[in-house]
Amino acid sequence: MRAWLLSFVQTPAFEDDDDRRAAQLLRLVLGVCLLSIVAYGVATLDHALPWSKRAPPFAALLVTFLCERGLRRGYVRPQAWIIVTGLPRSR
Repeated sequence: MRAWLLSFVQTPAFEDDDDRRAAQLLRLVLGVCLLSIVAYGVATLDHALPWSKRAPPFAALLVTFLCERGLRRGYVRPQAWIIVTGLPRSR
C-alpha cells in the first residue's frame, strides 16, 4: 500500500527535461483537482442532493484518475490537452 501511494506522488522518469517539468506541473494540477473534488464530496455528504448534482464530480474524479494513469505511462501532451480543455473557463 505504501509503495502504491509513493508511486502516486513520484513523477515518472522521462528522457526529456521539458517532459519531466510538464509532468510535474500536470501532477500538481491533478492533485489540486483531486483534493477539491474530494473536499466537495465531503462537504456535501450530508446534503440531500439528487444524482444530477453528484454525477459531474464523479465524472471529474474519473477523468482525474485516468489522466494520472496516462501520465504514469508517459503520455504528457495528451494529458495536458485533456486538462486544459476540461478546466472550466471564467466568464
